Amino acid sequence: MDELLPIVKERRFDRLIADEGEKVYMLLRAYRQERQIKDEYLNRLIQLAKKMALLYPDYLRKAKEDYPPLTKSEQEILRLMADERSNQEIADFMGISINTVKFHGKNIFAKLRVRTRRQAVRVAKENRLVSLR
Repeated sequence: MDELLPIVKERRFDRLIADEGEKVYMLLRAYRQERQIKDEYLNRLIQLAKKMALLYPDYLRKAKEDYPPLTKSEQEILRLMADERSNQEIADFMGISINTVKFHGKNIFAKLRVRTRRQAVRVAKENRLVSLR
């Protein structure tokens, strides 16, 4: 990034970079924060990328095909996770052991490449992997 930004600035590739939207916005913001950079050009580029991300929110979003398909049980458990049910509540509702719920939860997290229930629900909603409220 240290080598890229001067080139972008020199060649005025602002829109080329910013048109990538949310992914570039998040990347530039993290870079600025990590390096504690106070640069007006970088701030302007971040704002432009944010604007493009808001105008075209689905651009470059990972397609549904990028994720392995969830099994029927994983989909049901994910729906119950979205309702903020505990593992024990999910186990009771589905008539399975809590260890089975945890097993499916680990598989869901691995397939969606997330670490938390909240992230799993968000990724599933954004990518329309299951119908969630």
